Amino acid sequence: MIQKKRRPPDAASSGGPRIDRKLNNGQINTPKPARPQAPDDAGESDLDYFTARPSANVRVRLPFPNEFAPGVLDPGRAAYVRIAIERDAYGQPKRRARRRLRFCDAGTA
Repeated sequence: MIQKKRRPPDAASSGGPRIDRKLNNGQINTPKPARPQAPDDAGESDLDYFTARPSANVRVRLPFPNEFAPGVLDPGRAAYVRIAIERDAYGQPKRRARRRLRFCDAGTA
């Protein structure tokens, strides 16, 4: 004799809270906000930084003194530099890197 398939008990009949109520209360799938990353101010070169950290592909740091032409970094205007690299098959950083100067008041250079 073939047995009938039984429906699994739903949350209402099992006494537990319903999933849609949990969703409305923000208990399920609520991502936590990402912590902001502080700029790196160690002063080491980008090549030294990526060579010493084989798992790093991105670095966020403050601009080095005299790195940019005068007038690019106005006094009182906060900025940071974001460097992204590619690695070869052995995990060593390639000589190419993408460097971008970002201003904290939503501008790029």
